[in-house]
This record gives sequence, structure tokens and C-alpha cells, in this order.
Amino acid sequence: MDLDSAKIADLRVKHLEMLQAVISRIAGQGATLKNYCITLTTAVCGFAITLEKPLVTLLALFPVTIFALLDAQYLRMERRFRVLFDRVRLENWGTVPSFEISSKSAPNVSYWDALRSWSIFIFYAPLALAVVIVVLIARCAYG
Repeated sequence: MDLDSAKIADLRVKHLEMLQAVISRIAGQGATLKNYCITLTTAVCGFAITLEKPLVTLLALFPVTIFALLDAQYLRMERRFRVLFDRVRLENWGTVPSFEISSKSAPNVSYWDALRSWSIFIFYAPLALAVVIVVLIARCAYG
């Protein structure tokens, strides 16, 4: 069955919309991780201050680290799908799209580049620094 160029273009747009939906969901998970990290870190710090045990606050560095690693993985996947989006966008619009949406077809992106990105570093590094500052202030207050 032959499809006219307008129908093929419509199918290409649908394929791009499907890829964009995946990218949006992945990006949303990164934001959710940041919210959970703030909540958990605040709870651990508050609990440690309530107990008047400043060193317990250092336990908050564990979830900060874990969430940073998870967030970097989500950012890595998001970048992979963005490259896949660009590949599909640049394909010949005269052929029917494959509708393949798979991480296997997405190119490899370095995990370490994602971990060192500004969106990870600028959030988790100051949060870890804030935990250390809370420990220092609490130690001065509680001895």
C-alpha cells in the first residue's frame, strides 16, 4: 500500500511526538528525584537536630549521593532519547517511519558526563555542602 507524502509526514510527526513524550517522562522523573532528595535530606537533618546528635546529620549525605547517581542515570537516558529524536527528525521524510522507540536504538551517552553536568552538580553539591554546614552549626550549638 502506497502512502502519500502528507500521510507519511503525519506519521513522522506522530513518531516524533511519541519520542518527545518519552523524553518528557524521563525529565519528569529527574525532577521527582530532586523533590524526594530534598524531603529526605531535610527529614534526616531535622531528626538529627531534634536528637541533638549533629553527626547523625551526616547520614543525609547517603541519600544525596544515591539520588545524585539516580538522577544522572535519568539525565543520561534523556540525552540518549534526545539524540534519537534528532536522528528521527533528520531522516528522509519521504519514507515511512519505523516507530522504533527503544533504548537499544538510542546511541550511547557517557554516564560520567551526565554525572558532571550542571543540572546534577548545581543541585546535589550545594545540598551536600548544606548538610555539612548543618553539622558544623549543630556541633557548635550542642557541643
